[in-house]
Amino acid sequence: MAGNTAAVAASKLALAAEQRCREEKAEGARKKHEEALRALAEAERVAREEADAKLRAEDAARAREARVALRAANLDPQRPDAAALKKNMDSSIKRNTALIKKLGRITEEGRAGIIDDLRKVNISKYVTEAVAAAVESRLRAADVPAAVEVISILHQTYPDFAGPLAESLPRFICPGAKAFAPSAAAALAAAAAAAAALTADGHGGTPAEVP
Repeated sequence: MAGNTAAVAASKLALAAEQRCREEKAEGARKKHEEALRALAEAERVAREEADAKLRAEDAARAREARVALRAANLDPQRPDAAALKKNMDSSIKRNTALIKKLGRITEEGRAGIIDDLRKVNISKYVTEAVAAAVESRLRAADVPAAVEVISILHQTYPDFAGPLAESLPRFICPGAKAFAPSAAAALAAAAAAAAALTADGHGGTPAEVP
C-alpha cells in the first residue's frame, strides 16, 4: 500500500513539473511574441516619422520654390495691356461686384475660386475697390498664403494696383505711418505684410516673410 501511495505521489509530482514546464514555455513564447510586436510597432512608428519628415521637407522645398517664383513675378510683372484685358476678360459690373465681394472674404478654401475669377474678370475700373476689399479682409492664419497669392496676382495684372495698396496698408500695419512707395518691390513686401497684418482678426500683427 505504501508503495502505491509513493508511486501516485511521484506521478503527481511529475505531472505538476511537466505542467510547470509547459506553462514556462508558453510564457516564454508569449513574451517573445509581445517583444516581436513591440519591435514591429516601433519600426512602423519610426518609418512613419521618417516618411512624415520627408513629406514636410518636400513641402517646405516646394513652398520655398513657390516664394522665389512669386517674388520674381512680383518684381518683374508681365502685365497684359488694356486692350488685352478688355478683349479677353469679362468687364461687366455684375462680375466685378461679385469678385470684389470675394476679395473681402479671402480664405484658403476659397483661394482657387478667387484666382479663377481674377483670370477671367477685368477689374481695371475698380482697382481702388479691389484694394480696399483685399486689405480689409479678415483672415485666419491659414488664409495668409491665399491672401499673398491673390494680392500678388492683382499686382501682376494691374499697374495701378500698387499705389492704392501702398497707401492703404499703413493704417492696418502701423497707424500713423506714411504710405509705402508704390514700386514693384514695395508692392511685393506690401502683399505679404498685408496678409500678416490682417491675421489677428483685422487688428494687425507681425509682417510675414516676403514671398
